[in-house]
Amino acid sequence: MNKKLIALSIVLMLALPVATTAYAIAETELPSDLKLRSVELHKNIMCPKCSGQTLHQSNSPIASSMREVIREELLKGKSNDQIINLMVNAYGKEVLASPPMKGFFALIWILPPIALILGLGAITFVVRRLRHSRPEAELERLVQPQKMKLKIRKSLSMIDQELGENFDIK
Repeated sequence: MNKKLIALSIVLMLALPVATTAYAIAETELPSDLKLRSVELHKNIMCPKCSGQTLHQSNSPIASSMREVIREELLKGKSNDQIINLMVNAYGKEVLASPPMKGFFALIWILPPIALILGLGAITFVVRRLRHSRPEAELERLVQPQKMKLKIRKSLSMIDQELGENFDIK
């Protein structure tokens, strides 16, 4: 049993460098200019199965196969736009890391600045209104409880006179 385990370990240790070398050769097949385009495409295309990850970030099998397709298409001489269109046709517009600026997707680009401008306008309106509030109204609001206490004291003093007792409210 022990000899089988040692033999299996040796086989795996010998196979590991071969597998990594084959992977390294596959990755280095692209010339440097195509490698840069490949990385750019990987950063601009989302993995369809991964939550919010681009092909550049994802290690999933589908992302690996999509990267391989991109590599093959680059070697065939296809442009970035042709490769992106190929991916969109295969997986839908959801694979685009940044949505197109036309049609319904234009709202994604237009609405956030509009919301920001409206929010800043609302904040400015509220701040100006608070700054220009009438000091007389504030003073009246602060004096109101004092007036109420005076009315209560007068009423209680009238009741005290009628009943002949003396209650004082402080």
